[in-house]
Amino acid sequence: MSDNERTIVVRVLKFDPQSAVSKPHFKEYQLKETPSMTLFIALNLIREHQD
Repeated sequence: MSDNERTIVVRVLKFDPQSAVSKPHFKEYQLKETPSMTLFIALNLIREHQD
């Protein structure tokens, strides 16, 4: 990893309101930071590739 690459850890509170047994829980996702990355972009990358 070079000096300008960073790994971002996003901790998300997840819950399925349609499930009677689902309980709120945190899940952590790691992704590489990209230039001009916003929280919206990071969450979309997580949704598309890791969730």
